[in-house]
Amino acid sequence: MSGFLLGVFVNIYERSNQLIDAIYNELNDRILLDAGARTKLAYHCCEISIKHGIAVRVLIEQELYASALGVFRMQFESV
Repeated sequence: MSGFLLGVFVNIYERSNQLIDAIYNELNDRILLDAGARTKLAYHCCEISIKHGIAVRVLIEQELYASALGVFRMQFESV
């Protein structure tokens, strides 16, 4: 892989980390109005997706790409 492509992937990975952190912080800093079961369900689905995203990051860092792909699929299906 060329140095340019590696740099692009590293940049995407770092920006992905920043996005996941920002979304997670935004969800945790908000007070949700009690709009019922649907709102709670949506919140928990987002939370599960974020946790799957974090797991994918950890697996990629450990070079466990097949496992990362499997967890990514679960993340996709949780939303």
